[in-house]
Amino acid sequence: MSACENQDSTQDALATATKADVVNLKTDVEEALDNYIISTFGVDNTCNIAQSQFNVSLMYIRDRYISSIAIKDNNIFGDYRYTNDKDILQVFDLYVYLCMKYNKHICKYGFECISGISQDTIDRWRTDKKASRDKQDLAKKVCQLDEETLADFLTDGKRNPVGVLAVLNNRHGWSSQRVTHETEQPRLDNTEIRGLLGVKS
Repeated sequence: MSACENQDSTQDALATATKADVVNLKTDVEEALDNYIISTFGVDNTCNIAQSQFNVSLMYIRDRYISSIAIKDNNIFGDYRYTNDKDILQVFDLYVYLCMKYNKHICKYGFECISGISQDTIDRWRTDKKASRDKQDLAKKVCQLDEETLADFLTDGKRNPVGVLAVLNNRHGWSSQRVTHETEQPRLDNTEIRGLLGVKS
């Protein structure tokens, strides 16, 4: 099959994919997510799971529900493809809601776990003039909510505030001494960030 024919078949698959309304799936998703977390991680309080376990649970939701409105590219590292921006925005709204319910960090990687849209793609949307306004706004919103949820973690009494400040400084230019935005601060790698946030590998 030629590349052109392959692309056409993908478009046909997208066009005929089940157009489940993610908003209407919210109740089903919540119940399925709770059941998955309890059965997989053996916890009584589903909000007590680690961030990494929450991300794994989001992948489960992606495979069970979100895959009904998106098709994965043939490339093993390819993004999930959506027929329109509305579906992407609905998945994003669902993701934000779930993060708020389970008191988890909102970030690009978490959205990738549930949507199948890579972090690199989200980064490109922020600066790509060819990207739709909805995609540009979503990319900016993810960054904004990343900072806001980390800032909220400073006062929730459940996380090490020094560690959270270090991550805020690394990602958003906060100063851990003055709690102001500064530059020229050392950058942390992903392993150090997970350690500071208390995220299990």
